[in-house]
Amino acid sequence: MRDRLDGIGRATSSRPRRVGWAGRGHRAARAAAIAAALLLSSAVPSSVPVAQAAGDGWQNANGTSKTATGQAGAGGQPAQVFAFDTGQTVTACSSPQGTCVIGQPDGPTWFEVFATSPATSITFSVTTAAPIACGYKLTFKASFNGSTYTDEPSLPSNNPDCPPPPEEHKPCPISGVSGSFEPAQAVWQDDPLDAAHHFADKPGKQLTQISPTSYEAELPMVRNKPTLLFGIDHDQLHAPRDRDTIVIEGTTTGTTAVPVGMLFSGTGAGVTLLHETGVLTSIDLDAPCGPAQTWSHWARRTPCPSTPPGT
Repeated sequence: MRDRLDGIGRATSSRPRRVGWAGRGHRAARAAAIAAALLLSSAVPSSVPVAQAAGDGWQNANGTSKTATGQAGAGGQPAQVFAFDTGQTVTACSSPQGTCVIGQPDGPTWFEVFATSPATSITFSVTTAAPIACGYKLTFKASFNGSTYTDEPSLPSNNPDCPPPPEEHKPCPISGVSGSFEPAQAVWQDDPLDAAHHFADKPGKQLTQISPTSYEAELPMVRNKPTLLFGIDHDQLHAPRDRDTIVIEGTTTGTTAVPVGMLFSGTGAGVTLLHETGVLTSIDLDAPCGPAQTWSHWARRTPCPSTPPGT
């Protein structure tokens, strides 16, 4: 059986329709075409993003209130519908410029205001299940014809004093990771060197380290028989002699402590070894990164029997 120590743990806008007319002569047709084009060009807004007016934005007491208030304009163009995504589930909303509907047009975090009459800007109040994040930008789109939407610039936060975002802890490089353990049932994979009746290592009956974190346990094991994990008795390339302790060690450049445990797995015919410990200790693994430092992480059985059960 081969055992492995895995270690530490969406802008659209309306498009002009093709317009047809009955013939009244070439000049009349041309005049009708020009009139139709002018009518359409004035009814269809530009899909190019427009600048926001001074004062456009929202605030909710620096991210502490579930109720936020704001103002939004559609670049000086009168719009029929103003829609916003808050990032949080919306429970209520209102606007003095029209009727406010929650959960529309794109889900529970959205709300939209249907203006009583086309308006170049609106003000609103919206309540969410949890406060909108202090510096969040509300996704904003407007409808100028009541049927299609045009993406507008996101509505910025006007909260004056947002706390800095939480520091993102990223793993730092580690190296030289090694570890040692063995599975045991009725007999040891490596008999104690100082035992009175020591059974010498030989092919088919020995424990051999094949990588800093992998061992070849050659002694056949019984399927579905309880198996215990121990440290090793024989010194190996990267492992000390310590039957009572399972150790992982290496070098880290982290300076932020992270809770860690151990994950054990096995491969081979009939092997079902997969065990994860709870948190055993903390190791400096995350950023900010610094000078290399060695670490050691262990699991100890207390008390640890001198011989495996079943002998």
